[in-house]
Amino acid sequence: MENKYGGSAKNLNLKSLTYLKKLFKKTIGYSDHTTGLIAPVIAVSLGAKIIEKHITINSKKKGA
Repeated sequence: MENKYGGSAKNLNLKSLTYLKKLFKKTIGYSDHTTGLIAPVIAVSLGAKIIEKHITINSKKKGA
């Protein structure tokens, strides 16, 4: 089985962003490892002010 880069949308738990925003009363951000743009868009709609998008140029090469 090939290990592909990126998280699964069903494991993101984006609702936790609203909890963290209330708990810490600070600016929150989201570090996204998924393919596509829907996860960071949802994160912003839930209060994230900073988005960090991780990408890979070539998923066939070895490495983190």
